[in-house]
Amino acid sequence: MSIKRKIWALPVISILVFGLGIGVSSMIAAGSLRAIDRTARVDYPLLDLAKTLTQDVGAITDGLRDAVGEADKARLEQIANQVARVRGRLGKLAGMEGQRVAGDRLAKEFDAYYGPALTSARIMLGMEQGDVQAEVDAMQKAQRVLEADLVQTGAAAQREFYASIERSATGVHDVLWTMVATGLLVVVGLAVVSWFVVGAIWRQLGGEPEYARAIAQAVAAGDLSMDIRTDRADSVLAALGEMRTRLAAL
Repeated sequence: MSIKRKIWALPVISILVFGLGIGVSSMIAAGSLRAIDRTARVDYPLLDLAKTLTQDVGAITDGLRDAVGEADKARLEQIANQVARVRGRLGKLAGMEGQRVAGDRLAKEFDAYYGPALTSARIMLGMEQGDVQAEVDAMQKAQRVLEADLVQTGAAAQREFYASIERSATGVHDVLWTMVATGLLVVVGLAVVSWFVVGAIWRQLGGEPEYARAIAQAVAAGDLSMDIRTDRADSVLAALGEMRTRLAAL
């Protein structure tokens, strides 16, 4: 390889290493951005929604109990509005990424709870006839299932939320260490390649470039008396020495 190509190898290798580092960093950063995007679109809204649904179900239960205790039939209309909001939130949950099954399941569990809960309240308020105990038993059974599922859904949402944050933080750290590693590789690569390039140039010259220039200028000026010191027999200085010897013999 020519000296020119060896010298050009220095920036080329640096560009390649930097390009590789930037590529790896971009891939890691893209993964971090996806984790952040999922946290914003799915994980945090799901966590917030699970907490809200748990509170809403508790509020409906309390409202039905208070309506029966206070014989307040009008309270059932307010509870109906709360129920509509819960169903809307369950529909929103089912529409979130990866939550269709959970949303549909919770909606069925809520209907299984609210149906007998409302019926038992209406029976106790004298608004209709029926077996109140059977309705209460069905309501309590469905309520336990619903509340347990809401707890599990909230816990899963919380785990995924913190996992997404952890993935984002890990991605940032990985990008940082990748850039540090890239910088170190460039420094080490430049040092190694420079050592080979300088060594190759030195071997071709046979000594210091300034010394080779001085010898060439002396020979050009007709001074053939100098003693040329060279490190190699196949270097530029060795060729100058051979030229001086032949010229001196003429």
